[in-house]
Amino acid sequence: MGTIMRSESRLWLEAIHRRLAGRRRVRNPFQSELSETCPTRFFACLTEGFAEPFVSFGANKKAETISFSLLRPAKQLLLILSGLREREVVQYFKRTLTGKKAGSKVYVIASEEKKMVFVYKLTEG
Repeated sequence: MGTIMRSESRLWLEAIHRRLAGRRRVRNPFQSELSETCPTRFFACLTEGFAEPFVSFGANKKAETISFSLLRPAKQLLLILSGLREREVVQYFKRTLTGKKAGSKVYVIASEEKKMVFVYKLTEG
C-alpha cells in the first residue's frame, strides 16, 4: 500500500503543478479539477489523522470529499504520502510563468473562502 500511496500522491503533485500554468480558455482560473484514479482504500486512509478546524470531510451517494481551509495540512498530507522532503513538496505548489506572462508567479491557495478539496467519486461496478 505504501508504494501505491507514494506514486499516487506524486501524480497528484505533478497534476497540481501542471495546472498552475493556466490556459486562456479556462472559465474559472481560480478553480480546477484534477482527475486521477485511485483505490478506495487509498482515499479512506486520507481521512485518518486529520481533524477540524482546518480539515473537514463530507460524503453523499456520488462522492466523498476532504476539504482543506489551510494549505499547511494539505502540504503535510502530501509530504507524508509522497515520501518527499518539505522543500520538494512546496515546489509543486508554486510556479514561475513563461511566455506573455514571463516572470509572473502563481501559487496554490487554500482559505476559508477557497478551499482545497480532494474528491473521490464513487462509481458502481
